[in-house]
Amino acid sequence: MLPAGSPLTGSGPASPAPRRTGFHRIADGLRRIARLTLLLWAVITLSATVWVLSMNPFLHPYVELGPAQAKLRIEAAIARQVNLEWLTPRIEAALDKGDVQDLELLVGLAQEHDITLPETLQARVRTSREAHEGLWATMADCGRCMADLEACPSLTMITACNIPFELSPAGDVAALGRQAKATIAGDEVDEVEAALAAIGLVATGSSLISAGSTVPVKTSATLLRSARRARALTPGMRRALHAAATGARPAQDLQHIMSDISTVARSTSMAEVIPLLRYADDPADLRRIAGLSEVTRKDTRKTLKVLGKSKSLKLLRRISDLVMIAVGLIGLVLGQIAALAAVLFKLALRQSLKTSKTYDFR
Repeated sequence: MLPAGSPLTGSGPASPAPRRTGFHRIADGLRRIARLTLLLWAVITLSATVWVLSMNPFLHPYVELGPAQAKLRIEAAIARQVNLEWLTPRIEAALDKGDVQDLELLVGLAQEHDITLPETLQARVRTSREAHEGLWATMADCGRCMADLEACPSLTMITACNIPFELSPAGDVAALGRQAKATIAGDEVDEVEAALAAIGLVATGSSLISAGSTVPVKTSATLLRSARRARALTPGMRRALHAAATGARPAQDLQHIMSDISTVARSTSMAEVIPLLRYADDPADLRRIAGLSEVTRKDTRKTLKVLGKSKSLKLLRRISDLVMIAVGLIGLVLGQIAALAAVLFKLALRQSLKTSKTYDFR
């Protein structure tokens, strides 16, 4: 028989409680402070996350960069992209198609970046240039340019041979005359050209009274009309232009489009507007390209050619600070949830082990 007081009998006097020292009391106080701090930090983090998310940071995740910063990013991207391997096939393609505008842009890029083209390619470039030099060649090119804007071999020719006539009242009168002739002959009337020509004529007359304030309207209407004739408008732009020009208030409905055209022309040149319009899928796209032109100025066409439209426009923006804060706070909350789950799992495991030991003893 086991003696009284044996730990196996469970009888006898209880063991005295361990003596609490000052060190134990300090440790208990520090643990309570730590738990309170962690609880307070969790509440603050969760509250901050809810507050930031209430402002819908992911609705507009991007913000526009300043012009100087955006220009530096674009220039750096172009410098990384342009090399001999990138230029050579594109120059060869421009030579094969007889695309003088693209050829001059690409050769200019090679010169800007100190890239030496192969001798055979340089010879082909010289031959192409010589075909458009000289008085007779220039006159022939100018004649083709006046007859068909799309046939203009260079932007210089567009500026010198086509745009001056189209910008004059005679260009608008000629456009209205074509539509009057179509009406008399019973042919289909181009309502868009007629509307743009009428807007151009009214703006020309108004400029005399308004001290030139309507000149941008005249310029934009003329460039839109010329771009249509040159088949430089995308299907989306043609639909938007037709809807605006044939509506009840064409001048008002075309205002936004013409404003963006004016911005592009002011930032680059009137001749650059027509090739740049080929990149605009719709009026919203045209507005973004107008914004790009205000940053890149004369290099807008070069930027779009090298980087493409999507990348060029992305370089104008960056992720907003609010989005970065929201992502950071969400990460903190998820981390705290994971830590809490780990603590709960540890406590559950400890309780399970304690229950298991008691059961084995019995």
